[in-house]
Amino acid sequence: IGPVISQKQYDKIIDLIKSGINDGATLVAGGPDRPNGLDKGYFIKPTIFTDVSNNMRIAKEEIFGPVLSIIPFENEKEAISIVNETSYGLGNYVQTNDKEKAIASISKVICF
Repeated sequence: IGPVISQKQYDKIIDLIKSGINDGATLVAGGPDRPNGLDKGYFIKPTIFTDVSNNMRIAKEEIFGPVLSIIPFENEKEAISIVNETSYGLGNYVQTNDKEKAIASISKVICF
């Protein structure tokens, strides 16, 4: 993985990662520290959060960095609601083992 584009973007991504931690998301990989062996440059560890909710900053803002937020859901209706709650039309994905249900769900997502 390469570095992000600038100090400004690096700082924004690190701030968002710290926000996710402070908001109570579970950090399962990565984090705000530079990758081992890289003490300079704009390198950020690939970071994964679970237990994210749509009221958290990491779910509301486009991060433009190697950060993945996983938001759990109980059923298709809740998954569609979560995807449609974004204010900015951010990239969202619904993962399921049921291919037919996934295809049918696409038509229920509001596109901006």
